[in-house]
Amino acid sequence: ALGGAIVAVVAAAYDDDVHTNATRRAIAYDVKKRKVLWQRTLWRGDSPNGVFASPPWAVPLRDSDGGGGTDDDTTALVYYDSVRRVFTRLDAATGKPTGEAALDAASARAEATLANVTFPMFVSSDAAARAASADAMQAVDKFDTEQSMRRDVYDALAAAAAKLKADADADAVDARLMDKTLKEYERNGVALDDERRAQFKAIKDRLSELSSDFQKALNEDTTSVVLTRAQLAGVPDGVVSAFKRADDDAAAADAAPPSDDDRLVVTMKYTDALPVLQYCTVPATRKAVLRAFDTRCTPNVARLQEMIALRHRAAQLLGFATHGEFVLAERMAKAPAAVRTFLDELHARLQPAFDAELGAFNALKAELEGTDEPVCNWDRLFYTREHKKRVAGVDEDALRPYFETRAVMDGVLALYAHLFALRFERVAPPAADSAHRRRLFWHDDVELLAVHDAAGGGALLGHCFLDLHPRPGKYSHAAKFSLIGAVRRADGTRRPAACALVCNFTKPTPQKPSLLLHQEVITLLHEFGHALHHIVSDARHARFTGTRVARDFVELPSQMLEFFGYEHTVLSKFGLAKHHESGEPLGADVVDKLRNARTVVAGTHYTRQLFFAQYDQRLHNLDSATDLATAGADGNGAPLVGGAVASTVDIVDEWRRRWKALTKIGDLDDTHAVSHFGHLAGGYDAQYYGYLWSEVFAADIYALFESDPLNGAMGRKYRDVILARGGEVEPMALLRELLGREPNQTAFLKHIGVDGDTGAAG
Repeated sequence: ALGGAIVAVVAAAYDDDVHTNATRRAIAYDVKKRKVLWQRTLWRGDSPNGVFASPPWAVPLRDSDGGGGTDDDTTALVYYDSVRRVFTRLDAATGKPTGEAALDAASARAEATLANVTFPMFVSSDAAARAASADAMQAVDKFDTEQSMRRDVYDALAAAAAKLKADADADAVDARLMDKTLKEYERNGVALDDERRAQFKAIKDRLSELSSDFQKALNEDTTSVVLTRAQLAGVPDGVVSAFKRADDDAAAADAAPPSDDDRLVVTMKYTDALPVLQYCTVPATRKAVLRAFDTRCTPNVARLQEMIALRHRAAQLLGFATHGEFVLAERMAKAPAAVRTFLDELHARLQPAFDAELGAFNALKAELEGTDEPVCNWDRLFYTREHKKRVAGVDEDALRPYFETRAVMDGVLALYAHLFALRFERVAPPAADSAHRRRLFWHDDVELLAVHDAAGGGALLGHCFLDLHPRPGKYSHAAKFSLIGAVRRADGTRRPAACALVCNFTKPTPQKPSLLLHQEVITLLHEFGHALHHIVSDARHARFTGTRVARDFVELPSQMLEFFGYEHTVLSKFGLAKHHESGEPLGADVVDKLRNARTVVAGTHYTRQLFFAQYDQRLHNLDSATDLATAGADGNGAPLVGGAVASTVDIVDEWRRRWKALTKIGDLDDTHAVSHFGHLAGGYDAQYYGYLWSEVFAADIYALFESDPLNGAMGRKYRDVILARGGEVEPMALLRELLGREPNQTAFLKHIGVDGDTGAAG
């Protein structure tokens, strides 16, 4: 039932065309009259350090490097020529039962290849390479749309599914793979008639372009403001010393300390802008920085405005009332109504805490500024920090010396090694001037970790690249990027995984180490949790490996690990919190204050998260009767593709109106913060609620560790049940198995310091 004649056809086709030829041939692009070649990654255990035989990124390769290339001057995507030939071969076997397992394996190899052309968009220091990678991403998406509409392949899969369903001994995971594979074809329009299929394809292609352009604008943004040291009063010296001087482009730390008249450049990178908003005692400066921060990437407004209309039309072509209904059908929540109920109930529980905190902020503003004007958005972070400092006795900036980045990273690795029976090794880089280094490491800041199974004979589980510091053109948030997914092969062997952890922590200088805020320590625990989820996966099929789970479940494993950052026993045992000069550990009383500080501002924090989630749901659950125009046009006045019509919901006005109604906090009238809300363009559309949804489960799971955070037996169980199985089993079933009961909200409500009845989560 899982095989048939096409299994051999597909496997042979992929092995011949992709796994061999594409290994020897580069993916070639002509960028500004020169080739930018990205070699295909091929995992080989006998390569140097057990890493890559053909390392993937670093610098553009020349033909003399063995990259191959093409002779014409047009942009070429050699890899996709190979893949198209595979599906052409399938034409001859249409109607025979195909093997979704073979397609899954082929997709796994394909995804490993794709990472090599799409990942440089986020990390390369070469602007031309980033542009080429962005173009490649659009080509990838367009091809994915084409292949997902192959009716002949779908029919063959459906025939195999019928046989599988009739097999009483069929494996449950294989059956789940078949079901998910068929649904993906159906959700990509395979069953539409020719006219609607063409419309759907046009919409998908356009959405790919818009999403890529949205992210590219964020990555390439250079918005900044120039301020004097006097205008930056209150901002810690350590932050100011990293700002460039406007007159000579030298870092302040590279010369004498800045005087009050020195002009300093504050970029809109988080490492620059957020400390100013948190610490600057000059209201006009905070206002100027927020205005610059929230007026970045103006064209993204029109892009997202068009995207919500196109998504709505695509959902309707597939028979759904809204895009939210389409998305949530395959999520834990199942329907927009369940999300609305969840968010509304949480809002009601948070309201008293939020009101009390906002009242405290207003009182602080009256005290410090001598005004009865209420707190505005440019004041929010400043008075949040001040309130935490006064009520919880915590000044995070004063604690930076206890969180040196390298020591924190080592501590995180030691913690996760202990909990999950792992062993981490830093892979020594090749010589600085070697071609191997240039290909394997895309920047001098990058490190490489090898991850081994300490409980399984030391088997190599995978690798993780660490790219922790900001630079121009780099992805500006923190995220895990999948490069190669782990798969348990039919013969019992396991293909190791690879991923990259991309963050933006302050870079060390010769004069000063990189020192983190405690919240950045939590970020590192969180993001490396995603890396672990990816690397320790033991799924049999690529479709279910690692973080390929429901979007409203994917944050859970990482959110659960955040709790360990508030445990003194953890911080002290593994050296996560010790003074970078004296080695003095952070005291237990201070860690208790950090834990209490979460509750002190929980109302403000979670109400802001509610705003994002509710706003997202509003944009992606349009009412066709009231929210659509009679005609539509994109940002340039051209008609929308695929029969879509424009939304009459102005996304900037909706943002302002909802923010004011929910928070009562005033904002600038000439800004458009939605232009940098990358989640809505980058895969979290109609799913931002998932951060709150999954945190409920994360808190419930952490209760298992609360009495003994160093419980290695429970850590191993968590690894085996939650991390290793990926998407092979429905999330709720995994939770029940780990908890031994139905999940509930008790631990979450305790964590955020609000009262509420115990009830089933979700």
